[in-house]
Amino acid sequence: MTITTQILRKDYTANGSNITFAVDFPIFYESNSTPKFSLEVITTDTSGIETNKTETTDYTITYTTIENGIIPICNVVFNTAPTNGHKVSILRKVNLTQNAEFTESGTEKYSGKAVESALDKLTLQTLQIQENLNRVVRLPKSSSLTNIEFPINASVADEVICINSAGDNLTTKNLADVSLAPVSTYIKTLLDDTTASQARTTLDAQQLNSNLTALSGLTGASNKIPYFTGAGAMALTDKINPATTTTQGITYLNNPITIANNATTPNTDIDFSGGVFKFSDGSGQEVASALTKRLQSSGAWSAGAGGNMLLSGARANSSDYHLFAIYNPSTGVSDYGALLGVAGTAPNPTSVLPSGYTKFEYEGTVHTDSSGNILRFTQTMQHFVFQTVINSINGASQSAGSETLRTIRTPLGIKTKVRGSILGVASSAGSAHLKAYDADITSATIASNDGQVYISNGVTLGVGYFEAITNTSSQIKTNLVNTSGTPSIACSITISGYENLALTQF
Repeated sequence: MTITTQILRKDYTANGSNITFAVDFPIFYESNSTPKFSLEVITTDTSGIETNKTETTDYTITYTTIENGIIPICNVVFNTAPTNGHKVSILRKVNLTQNAEFTESGTEKYSGKAVESALDKLTLQTLQIQENLNRVVRLPKSSSLTNIEFPINASVADEVICINSAGDNLTTKNLADVSLAPVSTYIKTLLDDTTASQARTTLDAQQLNSNLTALSGLTGASNKIPYFTGAGAMALTDKINPATTTTQGITYLNNPITIANNATTPNTDIDFSGGVFKFSDGSGQEVASALTKRLQSSGAWSAGAGGNMLLSGARANSSDYHLFAIYNPSTGVSDYGALLGVAGTAPNPTSVLPSGYTKFEYEGTVHTDSSGNILRFTQTMQHFVFQTVINSINGASQSAGSETLRTIRTPLGIKTKVRGSILGVASSAGSAHLKAYDADITSATIASNDGQVYISNGVTLGVGYFEAITNTSSQIKTNLVNTSGTPSIACSITISGYENLALTQF
């Protein structure tokens, strides 16, 4: 038969179920060869790894016609379907032998069919060689170079092949050679290092050790401090309390939080300056931001600037409200809250703190008037001064020799050193010294002649100024001492300010 096609390969992509693959180019059948069919069957997986398949073991050939040992078309039938996605390549592979023998007489005398078969085989061999040549690297037709050789020997192991500087042959180069790769001189000194120690020296780098490994392995480090638990072992703890048995950690510069009436809405809002506060339980400190908070008449506490400040209840008339900086260790967020003052009860918001807020510090107290507005005041450290003096006691009866507790307008639940003035008006003849003094001492310790105001025969001789320390119910004592006759005195007390003895100014 004639050879009219130059096709000598077929490529397929397997679907995992098909086992029959058509071959539409002629192949040779030689009964005295192995394999008998001039085919090469190759499968290639998705990683590019090729596997040569064996006739009869992996596949068989089916066909319908054969002429002079040539099969025009056939099928490759796999015993097992190739894997889905694998490539199936079927190539003609003619044995490079010549088996025909011609004589002038006898049964093997010159035969046209035998000659044709031999020529067919030569043609197929030529096409096979051409297919192989199509897959090799060749010089362009315009090149006159000859005798190009691959420089392969043991002395160039691990080097790359490239064109030499003259452009007429192949040579090898080390990858670190600056003439091959566009790298700086410094990087070249790193690329030619043969050990990790040499590379660290070039990079001026420290060798990785167990401590660095332990540190790099720590996670969830927001608001945490790493510390060593042993050689090459580390752990995290809250930055406010790096030890469980002693109070340690960061010590911030002194910057106390101060409070003031808000300039725009002074009747309802308080400005917190921001600063450093110590936790009441001694476990650490935190830096709080400046915020304006509202002493609300209704609604619950709310976080952030402009939020409601009262942790429970609502703003009422003629009441005292303790203010606190509060802190959430889980989120690292600080805020402020307020709590109604109660006589004899120290300021402590623990039971009403918002969820997650477990740390706090008392920052001061504000007072509301009879209309529920926050009284105007100024603060300097622990000292609070009312912008308008407060009439705390007005014309209360005072008998001679009788200590009387007087409740005045200072923060409930804490002790303060109050500053004010005292006035006594006598309604009957007699004279006396009218005094105001600490709630926790008795008149027996007060000298009879150091009264703040002296009253003689119904005439008040001046106004007495005093300082006295309250008890936790905002009380001081008054008394008449060194009396003559039986004067009946009407006592009045005004308050200008106080020193908050409960504040921690560190």
